[in-house]
Amino acid sequence: MRTFFRANEAHIPVADAKKAILEYSPPGEWVNIFVGVNGIEETPDGQIKVEKTKESRYVHFLDESFPETCKELGVEPRYMFDPHRRGYTGARDDSVYVLLHEDFVKVAKRYEVLVAVGQIELQGAQPTPTAANDHVTPSMDLPPPVSTGDIAFAFDGLGWNETGWKKPLGDGPAWLSACLIRPGRRGVMEKGWNPVLIGAALIRKGDAKPHNVRARFQTKPQLSQWLGVWKDYESEHYDS
Repeated sequence: MRTFFRANEAHIPVADAKKAILEYSPPGEWVNIFVGVNGIEETPDGQIKVEKTKESRYVHFLDESFPETCKELGVEPRYMFDPHRRGYTGARDDSVYVLLHEDFVKVAKRYEVLVAVGQIELQGAQPTPTAANDHVTPSMDLPPPVSTGDIAFAFDGLGWNETGWKKPLGDGPAWLSACLIRPGRRGVMEKGWNPVLIGAALIRKGDAKPHNVRARFQTKPQLSQWLGVWKDYESEHYDS
């Protein structure tokens, strides 16, 4: 059983999921048999040629079968920047679509890879001990989540002032809950947020324009690591 400790508590990018499946799936042997014109099987030098070509052929098989596998299992990859958006079409979407952890476990099992998703409650804490052959792989798909206080400061004046932001960030209305990366635990770990999703939600609600949100990512140090992610989202969703 492989245990994956993820920096993001909610999901894993499809690209990372495929990489894990490819790395830990059972090795495949591909056999080439050359058949003569008379239907008599023949091989070079009388030998059956066995090719271990997992890196090329299995990658192709994984890419080709992945959308149908998800469909059969009732799994729907979600767009990284908008969890309400579906529409995964295949390999070209791998870098921007994600799987919920429980869905990753289901899909991996279909490819004969058994995984569990672990949690680390405190930054820098040691993960729960696992079997000797377990593998730990950190997630680098998004910048670190932004704390509640930093979100309130960075978006001051958009929707609410800094003080006003703290109540909805604490109560977690539905539209904000969809922006949560790290749920947090009282007295242990603060909530962590995806500011790109918050900015997009403010625009949908009519509380901001794209250029207002972009300015926050450009000028607020608390959001600076997310500027590139916001630029990608803005270029895809809004006219320049």
